[in-house]
Amino acid sequence: MKSNKELSTTFSSHFAYMDKFQNYRNKLVHQNYTFTPSEINQIENDIIHIFIYIIVEMLTDISAGEKDIIITDLINSTEYKKLLANYNFAEKLNEKAKSDYGKLYYCPICDIGLQTMLPYKRCYRCGLIYNSNSTSVHASNAVMYVKCHFCGETMVAFDDLNIDDNHGFARGLCLNCGNDTIIFKCPKCGEYYDTETCVSEFCTPDKCIIFDT
Repeated sequence: MKSNKELSTTFSSHFAYMDKFQNYRNKLVHQNYTFTPSEINQIENDIIHIFIYIIVEMLTDISAGEKDIIITDLINSTEYKKLLANYNFAEKLNEKAKSDYGKLYYCPICDIGLQTMLPYKRCYRCGLIYNSNSTSVHASNAVMYVKCHFCGETMVAFDDLNIDDNHGFARGLCLNCGNDTIIFKCPKCGEYYDTETCVSEFCTPDKCIIFDT
């Protein structure tokens, strides 16, 4: 890797981890070395760092202009569950996502208290896409978004597929601030409203402010 100029530039800040990993390997293979518990913990942290910051980086794709770090696309589900059970891995993965994307959101499926959804509405942890415009097999095409009156971001997600069957109402959850609300879809004009908003006038089941004025 060091002899490849492009890779060397990309991963130069992580060479120390690779050198340490090589040293661990040499001790284990050639010296029959017995590692102490603290050394084993450090080895685990270093391997996690190498996996997330180097191996995953080299295997990821560029899709629609976004760098995709979805590890569920790279390894089988059984092994991935083992990784998720490791607290250090979960923390490092979250650190990597924040470093790459800056802004993250909550995933309603994972619900682990960490913001794990990337800006283009795919959760890096479970791999699901909450974007009705996506053609991916991982996409949930029923999800739509309205503006949150608590934080101001258009990140209140709700199920648009079944809203008509529920008399125009659906529960909404802001994937930015975590507040929940009730969304109403007017059967006449088709507009969506956050029923807890402070807007003075909006459609109701009995009156459409556009067609019943």
